[in-house]
Amino acid sequence: LAIEPGHIEIRERLMFTLLMSGAFEEGAKLAEELKDDKAFERVTTVVRATDAIRRKDYASADAILKYNGPNDLDRLMNSLLSAWAQVGAGKGAEAVSQIEKLKGPDWYALFRNYHGGALAIVAGDPVKARKFLSAAVTDREGAGTAPDTFMRAVMALARLEAASGNKQKALDSISAGETVTPNYAPLKALRASIEKDEPQIQQVTDPT
Repeated sequence: LAIEPGHIEIRERLMFTLLMSGAFEEGAKLAEELKDDKAFERVTTVVRATDAIRRKDYASADAILKYNGPNDLDRLMNSLLSAWAQVGAGKGAEAVSQIEKLKGPDWYALFRNYHGGALAIVAGDPVKARKFLSAAVTDREGAGTAPDTFMRAVMALARLEAASGNKQKALDSISAGETVTPNYAPLKALRASIEKDEPQIQQVTDPT
């Protein structure tokens, strides 16, 4: 960059290298500089919005995410990030409503239901959180394609039910997860904790 500051291709390659190596702040600075490059807009949009959310600048994140992207994956990612930006700005009901209205192919379902549940938890709406997460936990097709997201939904629902005094429902959620991923250590630990009636704290508490 110091040698060829105007060389777009080098700057783009450096941005990807920085992001892949974990140097997010430096990569985000380059993404901001390259935001007008249409060839990489789908990448720079996500990076810039994520950086804004990380800095708790939720209004900027939401403005950046007006770009929908050229395909279903981009639209899903940007919609989810936009909803998290809204809940971070204190607009919990609007964020949950946005996810409820999210339309897309069948494979959206697990991601929509997990994030909808997590957003509702942060927004303080356990009724909608339970509805979203229960749908996610029964999505066996989604579990096969995105097992990590499925397990997060299982554990979030289990903690929600346990915290609400519904011990058996919490254990039922864990059982659903065990049929998909047997011997998953974090799930086994959560089962043991719930069986001991230990207090449960949600892992998702804010957008960052």
